[in-house]
Amino acid sequence: MSKKKTKHNTTKNQKCLYCKKWFDEKLSVCPFCGKEQNVDEYNLYLLELEDKRKKALEQNVTNNQKVQTVKDKESIRKRNEKITFLIFLSAFLSLILLSVGLAIRNNFSNKLSADYDDYKQYEISYKQIMRQSEDEYFVYFYSETCTACEQVKTTIFQYLSSDLNSTAGRKLYLVNMDKTVDMIASKEDEVNILDVTNVDYNKNYDAIKIYNFPCLIDIASFTDETDADVDRKVMAYYEGVSKVKNGLQLVMYGI
Repeated sequence: MSKKKTKHNTTKNQKCLYCKKWFDEKLSVCPFCGKEQNVDEYNLYLLELEDKRKKALEQNVTNNQKVQTVKDKESIRKRNEKITFLIFLSAFLSLILLSVGLAIRNNFSNKLSADYDDYKQYEISYKQIMRQSEDEYFVYFYSETCTACEQVKTTIFQYLSSDLNSTAGRKLYLVNMDKTVDMIASKEDEVNILDVTNVDYNKNYDAIKIYNFPCLIDIASFTDETDADVDRKVMAYYEGVSKVKNGLQLVMYGI
């Protein structure tokens, strides 16, 4: 019995350098990708790919740097804006503080330099202490030669310059005891002022006796139960530095 001879496929294949597919080694051009199978050209191809990869990588790095640069510039711009704002705010607040400081200093200086001559419109004679139009008011007795009166001066001027010294508040009138001799009607009134120590709370001005300076009295209107006419009387009497200040501060601070 004869044997059949098996015909083996002796065709050798090669792998495409580019598309990696197998084809007949007799062919010099890959039938799949159409590229010539030249080792030298393939190496050049690989170098080109590597060069492109490096350029793409460099481009990516450059783009990232540009993005970071933009972000840095934006951050710097915002920081500079913040610094500029803080500088302007600091300058503005400094200007306000300076203005307030100057105003306080000027106000304080004015008070220190103020004198009774600046408030002559509130000066009345001894005979006029019960004749003012307000329902309630203060009368302050002082002497320009009185050391204790100097200690009350600032409080007096502060009250005279405030809104309280108006018809809406409680007015303060001044009686300069150094000028009383020229203001009073008779010698008897002078004796009552200087020599009598008691205080008689009634409507007659010559019955009010002032013994020491400084002195502050609170005068108010009232109606007698037996008479419909409005009269005036001394409601409170403050003598000495601390008492005079306290009397005014009761009104100034609403105590």
